[in-house]
Amino acid sequence: MDEVSVRAVTAVEVAARMDAIGMLYQQGFAVPPNVAESPAEHRASLLRLLADPGFGCALADVDGELVGFVYGYGLHSDLWWQGLRDPVPEGFTTEWTGRTFAIIDIAVAAPWRRRGVGAQLMDVLLAGRAEQRATLGMIPGLPAAAFYAATGWRLVSRQDSPPDAGWTSPVFDVYVRELTGAGSR
Repeated sequence: MDEVSVRAVTAVEVAARMDAIGMLYQQGFAVPPNVAESPAEHRASLLRLLADPGFGCALADVDGELVGFVYGYGLHSDLWWQGLRDPVPEGFTTEWTGRTFAIIDIAVAAPWRRRGVGAQLMDVLLAGRAEQRATLGMIPGLPAAAFYAATGWRLVSRQDSPPDAGWTSPVFDVYVRELTGAGSR
């Protein structure tokens, strides 16, 4: 069996591998009920994220071929939490620099799924973060919910997408995972 190499990478490295990341994104997110951005929209979204100082990414390779990625950024505002359907504790949605890292996308090539690559990607990316917690949104009902539950994520609420936000689904399940980061108020 080939060995998977998972490592955190810089924005410069992500920019250099943009085409491979885009192809893997399309493979992973163009399958219903997922709703993938077009290749041009995904590229533009990723380029915007690369410019964010809180951007973080981990890549998984086998013999130089990309087999997985995960990326996100540190939240700057409370907007991420708008539209939560369920009550959350007071102060839960209040953001400050260093509080929350948002996972935007994770994908693993089909032959490498259910082999621990996704968990390795998350662990490598989140181990290097200084934030107190991480969050992500997922279209309800996807099989990935079992993966998130098994890797320390907890479902906190269902969320309606804000009107005109351009999000890929009208509703998401929002998960949170506590980190050992030093982010504080």
